[in-house]
Amino acid sequence: AVVSTQSTGAEEAGSSGSRAPSRSQKNKSLLKAVISECLGEEGLTPEHPRYKSFNNKIYDACKILLKDAVSGSDGIRASMMEVVRPQVKIVIGIDREKDLL
Repeated sequence: AVVSTQSTGAEEAGSSGSRAPSRSQKNKSLLKAVISECLGEEGLTPEHPRYKSFNNKIYDACKILLKDAVSGSDGIRASMMEVVRPQVKIVIGIDREKDLL
């Protein structure tokens, strides 16, 4: 019998294939989803001209604030909502004030 020394594509894919997202990646995705939801509650959709700018500012601020606010994964979404909602209002409020100046 001839024994092949070449590996199959399936074996290679298994060792270097896609891995499950890390907890950090899951939390980042959840934070982005919560921010989108909160912006939507304020009537801002991805089509809004300043949506991306607001989203990035809120994400950066909340990421810092959540480092101290969240410990463990229990109730993480609720904790994120508590931090994100006020930040959304602040960022939108600052933008509106800037337009009035």
